[in-house]
Amino acid sequence: MRKLVMLLLAPLVLFGVSGKRASLVKTQVVQKAEVKSLQTFVGTVIYAKSSKVASQRSGAVVFVGFKEGDNVKKGKVLNRLDNLIIKAQISSLKATLNEVLVGFKKAKKDLARYDVLIKKDAVSQSVYDDNSFSVESLENKIGSLKANIKAKEIEMSKMVTLAPFDGVIVSKKIEVGDWVGQGGVVAELINLKSAQVVANIPQGVALDLKPKMPVNVVIDGKNYDAYISAIIPKGDISTRTFPVKISFKKNISHLFEGMSVAISIQSGIKIKSLVVPRDAVLKRFGQDVVFVDVKGSAVMIPVTIIGYVNGKVAVSAKGLSVGMKVVTKGNERIFPKSPLKEI
Repeated sequence: MRKLVMLLLAPLVLFGVSGKRASLVKTQVVQKAEVKSLQTFVGTVIYAKSSKVASQRSGAVVFVGFKEGDNVKKGKVLNRLDNLIIKAQISSLKATLNEVLVGFKKAKKDLARYDVLIKKDAVSQSVYDDNSFSVESLENKIGSLKANIKAKEIEMSKMVTLAPFDGVIVSKKIEVGDWVGQGGVVAELINLKSAQVVANIPQGVALDLKPKMPVNVVIDGKNYDAYISAIIPKGDISTRTFPVKISFKKNISHLFEGMSVAISIQSGIKIKSLVVPRDAVLKRFGQDVVFVDVKGSAVMIPVTIIGYVNGKVAVSAKGLSVGMKVVTKGNERIFPKSPLKEI
């Protein structure tokens, strides 16, 4: 009889009273602790990978292959300069090289004949030496001409400006017919996947920051997970603030340089707050939430993160209190009113 009752109750355990299949979850109890509160600072979006692409040679622009706003791949030809003079110089050097090669070939044959004659004492040593030195001289001249041709070919390749990395052209500095000096900027290029945030942080807060520390940033009303990537130890003397660079955990390519950013960073002020495991907090409907197990049913509660302590998150939330059980594993699969089964 007892076995029969257990078999009848088993479906209720797995599926709950609503008839829906219960989600297997793990929970932990909400606690209270002293934490450092979050303080909001204003930062700016920048691009870590940007370049003022410069011409490596001077000359007249004969081709421009881009416009502002273009997405370009690494190696794309941005512009070409007039290279007719260098082409003519290369042609002249190659003609001279061919002429020297003919003379070298003849000199080597002559030396081979003199080599036979010198062994028979049919020619003087001085005549033999003159021919030997002539072959060596021509050989050196061939090497010199080849090096000059190579140098001119490299110089001609520098008459073409290539995109140094994938990115977007944000500024165009040349047009066909312009004269570009060596080192002159032809375009400004940014890599949209290199977005970062920079903010000037007061020394009292900056001293407590460490690389890899997680921070939350808000841009145009959207939340992004980020972390501190660098703390620059050179500040503004007048304001006693220090530049802090923040990187996104995921590449973001739809931001614009110069956008305003709200950054939440731990301050030195300690407060008493509710704390939950980091795994309990997740994003739903564009906000931070936790799921609470209330009599085997999931209740979603929006929370505001106000700090971090010992691997946990300090939160404030209406309806959340010490002792409640928040879901820490399996919460990504559940929804409000989902039946829950503790693992």
